[in-house]
Amino acid sequence: MLCDCAEPPSDADEHGVPRGVREGGERLVFRGSSLTAPLFPRVLGVAHQAGWADVRVYLHGADPGAAGRAVALADQGVRGVIVPLFSHVPAVHDRVAGRAGALVDSLRAMRAMDAAGLSVFVETPLLPARLQDAAEVLSLAHRALSSLAGFRVYVPVRPTSSVLAPPPWDEARPALRRALALADSLGVRAQIHEFDAVPLCVLGHDEEHQRLYQFNPRRAVARRPGFQQLAPCEACAVRAYCLGPSDAYREAHGDRGLLPFERRPSKLFEQRTTPRREWNASHRDAASRVINRVLRPTIHCNQDCPFCSANETTENVVKDSGEMLRRIARMARAGVKYISFSGGEPTLSKDLVHYIRAASRLGIKNIELVTNGALIDSPEKVRPLREAGLDKAFVSLHAHDELLSRRATSKIGDWERSVRAIHAMLDAGVRVDVNHVITSVNYPYLPRFADFVSATWGGRVGISFAFITPQFKALENAALVPRISDAMPYLRRAMRLLESRGSPFVVGSRQGIPPCFLGEFIGWSDFVQMAPQAFADDEPQKARGPQCGSCRFAPQCVGLWKPYAARYGFDELVPVPGVALTGEEAATIAIIRPPYRFGEVHPALRGSPSPEADDAELPIPPPPSEPRRLPVLTGADDRAVRVALLGSGPHAQRLLRAARQVRGLEVVGVASPHLPDRDPGPFGALHLEREPAALLDALRPDGVIVAAATVAHHPLARLAAERGLAVLVEKPLTRTLEEALDLVDWSAWSPVMAAHVMLFTPGVRRLRALLADGSLTAPRRITCTRRWPASAPDAPQAWSRDALYQPLYHAAYLMAAFGAGEPALTRAEARGSERPLWIRAEFAFSDGAVGEIVLDSEASSPVDEVTLVAAHRRRVTWRREGAVETLVHDTPQGDRTTSVERGSDVEGMLEAFRVAVVRRKVEAPVSARDGLIAMRTAQAVVDSLADRMVRPEAPRHVASPALRAR
Repeated sequence: MLCDCAEPPSDADEHGVPRGVREGGERLVFRGSSLTAPLFPRVLGVAHQAGWADVRVYLHGADPGAAGRAVALADQGVRGVIVPLFSHVPAVHDRVAGRAGALVDSLRAMRAMDAAGLSVFVETPLLPARLQDAAEVLSLAHRALSSLAGFRVYVPVRPTSSVLAPPPWDEARPALRRALALADSLGVRAQIHEFDAVPLCVLGHDEEHQRLYQFNPRRAVARRPGFQQLAPCEACAVRAYCLGPSDAYREAHGDRGLLPFERRPSKLFEQRTTPRREWNASHRDAASRVINRVLRPTIHCNQDCPFCSANETTENVVKDSGEMLRRIARMARAGVKYISFSGGEPTLSKDLVHYIRAASRLGIKNIELVTNGALIDSPEKVRPLREAGLDKAFVSLHAHDELLSRRATSKIGDWERSVRAIHAMLDAGVRVDVNHVITSVNYPYLPRFADFVSATWGGRVGISFAFITPQFKALENAALVPRISDAMPYLRRAMRLLESRGSPFVVGSRQGIPPCFLGEFIGWSDFVQMAPQAFADDEPQKARGPQCGSCRFAPQCVGLWKPYAARYGFDELVPVPGVALTGEEAATIAIIRPPYRFGEVHPALRGSPSPEADDAELPIPPPPSEPRRLPVLTGADDRAVRVALLGSGPHAQRLLRAARQVRGLEVVGVASPHLPDRDPGPFGALHLEREPAALLDALRPDGVIVAAATVAHHPLARLAAERGLAVLVEKPLTRTLEEALDLVDWSAWSPVMAAHVMLFTPGVRRLRALLADGSLTAPRRITCTRRWPASAPDAPQAWSRDALYQPLYHAAYLMAAFGAGEPALTRAEARGSERPLWIRAEFAFSDGAVGEIVLDSEASSPVDEVTLVAAHRRRVTWRREGAVETLVHDTPQGDRTTSVERGSDVEGMLEAFRVAVVRRKVEAPVSARDGLIAMRTAQAVVDSLADRMVRPEAPRHVASPALRAR
């Protein structure tokens, strides 16, 4: 039996719903003849109500009506389809499927499903070479559908006829190798799971194919019917992780072709949960000197911080309670005296109290809990932990108030819970330090945070300042990583305040601030204490600048995180002069606590300038250097326009600088909940308010610019529109499509303009003018391309919605600006396993034109392009590389390139907004609907690539519904 179409239905409850469907989960697959089952629509509805994230349906290989159901399946919420292809030879496929023309119908169904927005996966049972070549099957499927989402090769479990019996492994290996190599070259996802009945020894001896096997290297496989380990398996070193051959193979060939392993190959066990680490002698020596051992009961969390530094590759995750207790016992026998229970969020573990009690009874003296505290916010919840032996807590607290905390944790109300938890733990006798992660959002408020902690708890609570680590989720939100030198003035003011009050603090070196940034505050860095762990764990992921060799602290410092160095370089690093620390000095420093006052700093760490340096005036970093700009020419109506700015972050500051260059536009005031808590910087001369409504009441401006966090775009834009004010909203227009639709409705009463700044690039404006004046007819094909080097800050660093949405949004609004109506996604394809290397999405416009978006992360330099192909294949391309813009026209004599003198995109956009306010146009130059279309377009592409973002072992995070991402 090659497929499961004739299998009996799954066990169901009294309503006919298969058991387990109501429980919800990540992925649900309807196999067999589900599509033709009368109960299918009902069961599918139950699945959606249960919250299944990814629903897929198996298409019967002999079903001639499958293609016609494509749109209906998409409308029903199905995300993908699985299509069986038995052979690349039509006669063979049709015979197995039981109907003439089945192969052609299957290929047509694949295209129809793809056009309807469904992901298409192909699976192929392994057949004898005379009937099938697996590589040719994949090649045929890819020619029919280049956006193929996945390819599976498997061996049937149940015995079948001798004609269709699987080939012996010594004959099948070459075909499998060719097929999987082809899948890799085409960028088609191919993996081998235990239920595919391809034993580990079939391809596991090939180093290049070992990573294709997907299994849990920490747990023996659960035995299941239809599989049996044979005589060669008894001596195999990996038998605990392999089911062995299926009954279908065993009946046809016995144990032929099985090649047992003499020892476990390391790379075969390098699953995503256990990445390989190369150790050298210095790493081993450093690891032997690490005093703090970390254990993680879970990697899941009840918050959703966009800079989280834990994922499924995080080490020391022990989910099984028995194994955790054994691990604690082994550490105690080895003399470990300091254990940290971390996560994820360890308080999610129901066994946490037992783990702490076991560590305490086994003689481990220092037991720490790394937590956000939200689940232990009362004396009743803290008491059992303290009585079990907890003596220290490291509590994540990333803001001085609730509103700023929401941006850090994506949770409403958790800030107060964390604060209550700190009070409760202190009252119970638990020592507490707070972990404060410095990001581009909160670094201006570092002095305010220091004041809050010091004033609330005095010297009872220390602060650990940790710079955002550019790993995992932070790579998906690269804008959260500021330059260290931009954050340092604020951190210096915070440190000076704490030192003046004698409040304890430390600056984390492993997290990302090397000692050379700290001047006279070097004594508060933990780089000497953390050097063993840094060299043992971090060195492969960090890099030193060419100047670091002359620094006196080079023996204890491993430099900057490589992603940070790729983004900002090494120019910020200034070596600390002097003689390197002696071993005796380092040993002494390593065992002393951080100082409270300058007089307590170890003599070897007393840096310059002197402690008496005046930091009273906080320097404001200069604006980034920009190429020379052309003046912005205002329209005929030069009436001055007064606007209010809602927001005070980097985007707001950029818009303020540009607005001051636009004649007839005056920013008169700024509203931001936290602006009074920080140095006002460039906003100092303006009217400042915490509440936007108070600002609008006080100033009665002509228009409003919304440049706050995306979650605030909709309420702030509504506030302005309800008062009849024109409003310019930063990208993306809103957090959700529903909010964007609401702004589209409001734009009928008051102009709502989307801040699509690249539309005001001089070259793009010239390109649009060619269409407006008839020099170029309506394009039949529109291609928008964005290219970066892999190390570029804007290049997507991970397969995630956040990493892809922003570059897709930019390309989407550029493409839509040259098309008719809203584009509909027809296909999407991609390359890259761990991160996106290349993405191509194709769209159809209502007038028959074709749109195309290409994102390429393998280029040598960053380039933006828009190419329009009009009638008679006439082509015009706008290209921007760095500060250089060109237009390229194809002519009968060849391409003709003209330079476009650079102007200010932002100033051009603000001038267009000024004119919209003055003339009171109902439709803004870039309307709210344009913003909605860009959101839908980007979202469609992200959704079509969702399968590449599936990480079954990924941690689950929880955000408040109102703060969830798209």
